[in-house]
Amino acid sequence: ECSREEMRDLGTSYWHLDHQWPGAWVCLRHRNVLRVGLAKVNHRGRFHWLLPHHMAHIEAGPSVDLEGSYRLLATLTEFAC
Repeated sequence: ECSREEMRDLGTSYWHLDHQWPGAWVCLRHRNVLRVGLAKVNHRGRFHWLLPHHMAHIEAGPSVDLEGSYRLLATLTEFAC
């Protein structure tokens, strides 16, 4: 959701520090489970600058019942941040 809003409003997306911390599981602004960005990085490409809209994304873990788990995941994320 963050990336979609940035693409619409700014024309590009960027990485959010609060999404990068170990233990961060949700976007506290949008109440969404965070996703993992996939990029195939070879020997030469390992130093390229990749933005969120340059790659595909997958779920970070098994599907969760966000309604039942959000409070715990948000607390973990707040602590990590």
